[in-house]
Amino acid sequence: MKAPDVKITVRLVGILAILFLLYSVWMGKMRSAELPGGYESPVLALELVKSGADIDLINKADGGRARAFIRSNVYKDFGLAFLYVLTFGSLSLVLARITSPKSKWIGWTATIFIVLAGFLDLLENSRMQEAIALTQGATDSLAQAIRYSSLAKWTALYLFALFVGVVLFTRSGWLLGIGLCFLATAVIGLSGVIFNLLDPRFYWMFPTSLLTIGLATFLTALQFTLVPSEVLDQFPAYPRDFDQL
Repeated sequence: MKAPDVKITVRLVGILAILFLLYSVWMGKMRSAELPGGYESPVLALELVKSGADIDLINKADGGRARAFIRSNVYKDFGLAFLYVLTFGSLSLVLARITSPKSKWIGWTATIFIVLAGFLDLLENSRMQEAIALTQGATDSLAQAIRYSSLAKWTALYLFALFVGVVLFTRSGWLLGIGLCFLATAVIGLSGVIFNLLDPRFYWMFPTSLLTIGLATFLTALQFTLVPSEVLDQFPAYPRDFDQL
């Protein structure tokens, strides 16, 4: 792969980031004061649901509007999972290609984690569909199946953010800022996972981590789309080592 092709690939990552952000906005939001566990988002409440009884409460919240929103959101989330795996996987692979030979394993590891997150997201969605199809009598085993696949998904996503953040944080300018956002996502998000494992309920870390990774994605979209050459300039091993890959 020649240098101009790499620049095009970097810009493609930025374009994918833009599409991912637009799709995320299209997903929509809903807040409810009738959800168990202190949650306001019906989707997050079901993702991290504690028991079968809580599934029943979520399905009945707001006269069934919460369940209707979750149903619509889950269908859209299949597309979102594909898009974020494509976007963040491409970012990881690009970083693995242009960073120094000794650091390439970091980008490859990040790729593995984001693909794993996508797989777990699909598993979580299938179990959530089963839950919202019920009118009553949801079991604790179903709740745990949803909850632990969700926590595993979040963990894989945050580990992706950690590895990508480590690579970018060692650069300068915008890339340092992007790396900082990814690292903040990892630290905040993993702490939320740990707290939720110890005591299943709402924690501010989950929505906050979505804000930080959203900011990281926005900055990535700008930097990688508008000035891909500046991204490549931050990696001194490129293009000297690139053709040897």
